[in-house]
Amino acid sequence: MILNLVVLMLSAAGSVVVWLGTGISPWWLLLLLPAFYIGLLAVYFGTLWLVSLFFPKGPKRSGAFCRRIIQMSLAWLLLLLRVKISLSGTELLPDCPCVLVSNHRSDFDPLAMLAVLRKRGLVYISKEENFRLPLAGNYIRQAGFLAIDRENGMKAMRTLKQAAGRLRDEGLDVGIYPEGTRSKTGELLDFKSGAF
Repeated sequence: MILNLVVLMLSAAGSVVVWLGTGISPWWLLLLLPAFYIGLLAVYFGTLWLVSLFFPKGPKRSGAFCRRIIQMSLAWLLLLLRVKISLSGTELLPDCPCVLVSNHRSDFDPLAMLAVLRKRGLVYISKEENFRLPLAGNYIRQAGFLAIDRENGMKAMRTLKQAAGRLRDEGLDVGIYPEGTRSKTGELLDFKSGAF
């Protein structure tokens, strides 16, 4: 929310400066404001991409900086897409680190959870393909998310042990979707045993 307000204010200021400096019709402000906004979005995400080029390769312990960038970007993205999140039951979450086991009904599930539970240190166990996504893959790796190989049981077990270490040693909440994939029908799928 704060990031969106800052970008809106910068866009408005830039539009007014250009309007005052060039003496063009005030109607041009209707085009200048969205142009500045889109331009600032491009600069923001371009900067995130450049920063990610300097991240070390390979697995890493969790990085609070990357988690914060992910949370800010997701909150902004959900606001821009006008996604409404209804959340209840947070009072049931313990004050100590926990494993967040939830069903996976939508592509927005992890995005929404990371955005609304931003005060907690939440990392996810995610399929390996997500770590190859442009820009996002570098950030989730550096934020401490864990890739799970769903085809190799031994590698999957190592990932679950790493997750237990993050929970115990770093005090982070670990999110996992026990169905192993997103439900395309909205029906609950069979749970894999690894989450338990």
